[in-house]
Amino acid sequence: MPTNGRKQENMEAPVNLPVLDEQAILERVDGNRDLLREIVALFLEAYPRQQAELGAAIARGRAEEVARVAHAIKGSVAFFASGPVVELARGLEMMGRRGDLVDAQSRFDALEAELAQLAGALRRFATDQ
Repeated sequence: MPTNGRKQENMEAPVNLPVLDEQAILERVDGNRDLLREIVALFLEAYPRQQAELGAAIARGRAEEVARVAHAIKGSVAFFASGPVVELARGLEMMGRRGDLVDAQSRFDALEAELAQLAGALRRFATDQ
């Protein structure tokens, strides 16, 4: 139900979206499995740092920083077509932009779990290729 003329956001991760869209990933690298392994390795190296930065921004109540880091996470996982992670990061980004971090920690906890699933799926996918 809309409040204050704004559409309410779904604050939960969509349960019907896949963690990883394998076909989309291969298409994005034109089937180049070596390039895919490099991109996955770069993501796996960078995401823990971004995740920690986002958690710290939430803990400090820095909404602008939450928006910035969540946007960066959203962009990096969107390459892998990871619906749940993208949606959770998008929600955190919007919360940061609004300056409303009331439920940010619970959303961040869900994002951490989804990022762990994505990282595992990427490791398996890249080594199977």
